[in-house]
Amino acid sequence: MILSLAGPIDGHISEALSAAKGSDWLCCAGDFGVWPDPALSSGDAGEFASRYIGATNDQIRTPVLTISGVHDDNRWLDRRASHTGGAEILSNVHFLRQGFKTTIGSDVPCRVTGLGRAYSPATYDGKYNSRSHRHYSRHDLERACSSGPTDLLIIYESLDAPGIRNLIFATRPKLILTNNLPNRPFYKDVQGIPVITLGRQKQVQVEWTKNHFIPKYFAKGHGISA
Repeated sequence: MILSLAGPIDGHISEALSAAKGSDWLCCAGDFGVWPDPALSSGDAGEFASRYIGATNDQIRTPVLTISGVHDDNRWLDRRASHTGGAEILSNVHFLRQGFKTTIGSDVPCRVTGLGRAYSPATYDGKYNSRSHRHYSRHDLERACSSGPTDLLIIYESLDAPGIRNLIFATRPKLILTNNLPNRPFYKDVQGIPVITLGRQKQVQVEWTKNHFIPKYFAKGHGISA
């Protein structure tokens, strides 16, 4: 199974799908550009709203899985996901809720665990405020840690943020996907697990077999940054 791995798409959905052509899935590390009401966005809301209301009606043929970033409408995502592990937020676009695990692919299934959003000391310590919807909580992290082993771990925040190293140890992924955001270190691997770090509107493709990712674009123990 061929996976296109993407950094923040920022609402450039058509371009991302074009780059992922030929892949079985497109996996986004947050900031997909989820803004059903573009008036609520602080910047360019991109294509999401037009696709959500049906103004853009071309089909999304490559299935998409995304976690949430700080530049997504996280309140809307949480309502949409409700008490389930995720939700289909557009036709063939799937949101993976905070700290949950899902399986993508049928012939060669791949387990994916996601932890989106940024770190905030207040939210992490349970002191919620008007901005807490942009942050992961200790409960989100504990849920992810208890979800068990995974194949692909997608993380929005820095791999040095509180609790993240515990999450990596608990889930023992075969590959980590994260974002190349400002003022964060780049790691080729963490705990011997290769890391792919991608900037905005950047993608790479990897092939997933039954038990491992074929190292087309990275050597074992060494990640990639783009």
